Amino acid sequence: MASEGFKVTVSQVCLWSGLPRRSFYYEKVKKQPNINQWLAARIKQTIEALPYVGYRTVAFLLGENKNTVQRIMKLKYWQYRQRQIGFRTRVPSSVSEAFTPNERWSTDIARVWCGDQHRWAALTLVFLLFPIIFL
Repeated sequence: MASEGFKVTVSQVCLWSGLPRRSFYYEKVKKQPNINQWLAARIKQTIEALPYVGYRTVAFLLGENKNTVQRIMKLKYWQYRQRQIGFRTRVPSSVSEAFTPNERWSTDIARVWCGDQHRWAALTLVFLLFPIIFL
């Protein structure tokens, strides 16, 4: 409006739009998170000694709350994998049709606990799709 020669104040624009003036001047101030430096040092020592463990194991070894340990690890960038935020698109699926026997195969692998001696084993399933014949 100023480029067209009209002088309009912030008060007038806020009045026309039905907003209070303080919302025009509002600046969001984010407080810095508090980190317990003593606990952060203990977490760092544990990570350096056992670099393959995650936040749950670190929390268990230190006897601390896992949420607190995860928050500190996240703020200090000691946590490698983080979930993506937002919507993930799905892969479009198609109908699997078999017109003759032995034409379509499908597999799936699952891990199964097999006791203390053998630990985890891989269970592999193979599906053979037969055609559906309607009479």
